[in-house]
Amino acid sequence: MDIDPSLVTQEHKASVAAVRVTPDPPDDFETFWHETVDELSRIPIDLTIEIEKENRSGWDGIRFGVWQATSLGGRRIGGPLTLPQEPQGPQWVYGHGYGSTEAGCGWDPALAQLGFIAVGCDVRGYKRSRQAGDPEVPGWALWGIESKESYAVRGAVADTVRAVQVSRALNGADPEKTVLAGGSFSGGTATLAAPWIENLRYLALRVPTFGAYDLRRTLVQRGSGAEINQHLAQITPRERDALRHRLRYFDAVNAAAFIDRIPVTVGLGVSDVVVPGETVAAIYHALATTQKELLTYACSHHTHPLVAEWEHFVAHTRRRGAQECGLAVS
Repeated sequence: MDIDPSLVTQEHKASVAAVRVTPDPPDDFETFWHETVDELSRIPIDLTIEIEKENRSGWDGIRFGVWQATSLGGRRIGGPLTLPQEPQGPQWVYGHGYGSTEAGCGWDPALAQLGFIAVGCDVRGYKRSRQAGDPEVPGWALWGIESKESYAVRGAVADTVRAVQVSRALNGADPEKTVLAGGSFSGGTATLAAPWIENLRYLALRVPTFGAYDLRRTLVQRGSGAEINQHLAQITPRERDALRHRLRYFDAVNAAAFIDRIPVTVGLGVSDVVVPGETVAAIYHALATTQKELLTYACSHHTHPLVAEWEHFVAHTRRRGAQECGLAVS
C-alpha cells in the first residue's frame, strides 16, 4: 500500500494483513530444491575462520571474526562471526538487504551477549562473497534469470543453507538450536531456504521479499521487484510466460507452504513500495506451521519516523528466539 505512514489506521493494517494468495508451486518444486541441497551437500565446506586478536572496546567477552566456506558451484562465500567467549549451544544465522553489495552483513555482538553464535551470511555477489564480474545493484535480481538452475536466487538460497551448516559446525554449537532470521532480501532467501533445513528452532522474517510475484507486478515501485517488472515489460509474451513459470520456483509463498512444525514470526509494513505488505501477508498465510504470528507496523523501507516501531520487532524476535533455544532472557 502506498500511503503516508502517519495516516495508517488499524483498518489499513487489518486490510493488508488479510491478503492471501494460493500457493502454486510447480510439480517438481520439492525435487528442484532437494536436488539443489543435495548438490550443495556434495561440496566440501572447506571452512576457514579468522578471529580478531584484540578485544573491541565496549564488548568484553565477545569475540569477532570472519568465516569463509565453499558453496554451490564452488563459490567461496563468507560473513561476519560474533561469538560469546565460551559458546554453548544456539546459533543465530542472518543476512543483509538487497542494496548491500558493498556493505554486506555487519557484526551483531548483541546476539552474542544473549548467548548466540551469531553468523552473518553475505550471499554471492555481496561484500565478502563478491568476485570480479559480479553484478551491481540494480542488476543482481536479473543475474542468471534465463534459467532456474543458473538464477542467482538459487545460489543465494544455497549460500543461506551453507551458512546454517557453517554455524552448526562451529565449536560449542548445538545443531538442534538454530535460529534463521532475515529482513527484506534476506527474509526472502530465509523463507526459500527454511523448508530444506532440518531442525530449525525458530524463523524470524522481517518484510520477506520474493513473495507473490503476481502481486509484485502491480504493487512494487522500487527494488528487486521493480527490476524484474522492467525486464518483464521488455520481453516477448512467450518469454514472459516462461519467466513467470521459472519464478514459481523462487516464490516465497510457494516455499512457505513447506514450512511446518516450527515457530515463525513475520513482520510487515503497511506502507511499503519495495516489499508491499500485501506480499508479506501472502507469505504469512501460506505458512504451513500453526505456530506463526504476524506483527504489523505502519511502514517499512521508508524514511518516516514511524520506522522506529521496528525496534519492537527486533526486541520481540530476539526474546522469542532466545526462549526457543533455552537461553535466559530478562
